[in-house]
Amino acid sequence: MNTKNKKCIFFILLLFTFAFTIPAFAADVSLEWDAPLIGTAASYKVYWSYISDHFKGHIYENSINIGLVTSYTLTIVGDIAWIVVVAITTDTTESDYSNVVYYNNGKIGKSQGRML
Repeated sequence: MNTKNKKCIFFILLLFTFAFTIPAFAADVSLEWDAPLIGTAASYKVYWSYISDHFKGHIYENSINIGLVTSYTLTIVGDIAWIVVVAITTDTTESDYSNVVYYNNGKIGKSQGRML
């Protein structure tokens, strides 16, 4: 294969890549909560999901242990996400989920649920 053909194939592959690339949008969501009144939290974990079916089944495919802080800024990649926080005790027991925070295209809402 000559150089001209190689350049042409490379250009076609490059165009194909750009034509079928889905743009990813990221947004920072600031979360803040009160420490639990009963029990001792050793740390907190933030869970989030981009799929509504996972939320309905309380399955969150993403999580991060953020330590013993009561605020966190989570970077969301996409248009929609469901977010909860749990307290973790020293023996690694997780509390019930907090209220669900729903992020949708820059708007934030809260659904019913149990607070920490």
